[in-house]
Amino acid sequence: MGRTGTRRWIVFLGTLSFSLILAAVSPGSLPAEKAMDLVANVMTLPEWPARMLRNLVVRTVDLAAGERALRERIDRLERENLVLRGLLQVSTDYGTRTGTNEGHVTLRPPTSWWSEVRIDRGAREGIRPGMAVVQDGALVGLVSRVESGSSWVELVTSSSQYIPVVVEETRDLGVLNGDGNGLVWLMYIPVEKEMKAGMSVSTALVSELLPPGIPIGRIAGAGEEIGGYRLYRITLNADLSRLYKVKVMTGGRS
Repeated sequence: MGRTGTRRWIVFLGTLSFSLILAAVSPGSLPAEKAMDLVANVMTLPEWPARMLRNLVVRTVDLAAGERALRERIDRLERENLVLRGLLQVSTDYGTRTGTNEGHVTLRPPTSWWSEVRIDRGAREGIRPGMAVVQDGALVGLVSRVESGSSWVELVTSSSQYIPVVVEETRDLGVLNGDGNGLVWLMYIPVEKEMKAGMSVSTALVSELLPPGIPIGRIAGAGEEIGGYRLYRITLNADLSRLYKVKVMTGGRS
């Protein structure tokens, strides 16, 4: 066979191979479908980390939202529980059976100025957590923790302090809460109950360590409405800006 015949065979085989390749990759052919499936699977690999990250972020956000809602619900239930416990108030015998232990403020951290103070009376003097601390007969806070010769008092202006109280003139119950910056608010008074400026607020019975009837302050004015309840700003009887000599009420029944 000459060179001319060889060239013809090469051209023929090349044309045949090219035709077979075109047939293999043409739409609808089985090899073409398998090839496209393989390409599609390979193309999904770079997307996998992004999808996993997105799903993780979505789950994290959902968990955080659920946890926040649960905490808010627990906080609300705890406050309402304080009010319900205040409904058990049966007497206002403040001062008739309550002993006191006089002490002095020895430390008031600037970073928590409106939250807590330390006094020079502790476990040796019979001080226990939950006991009321007064200045000139007016409530300034509750003992939060006790050491051998000293105690810490959480002030009524602390944002984490919740004290069941009663409006003396109407006998309406509520909860006192500070804002951490020197202000105190009366909460959980229904909007249909109109409290007037000057009305007195005192402690309601919540434990044997906190006698009912301890003066706290007076209503200064109405605040915003939240969930069907009206906030009222309270002017304290005690002067927390000049807090030095205090008395711990130690005579509550155990």
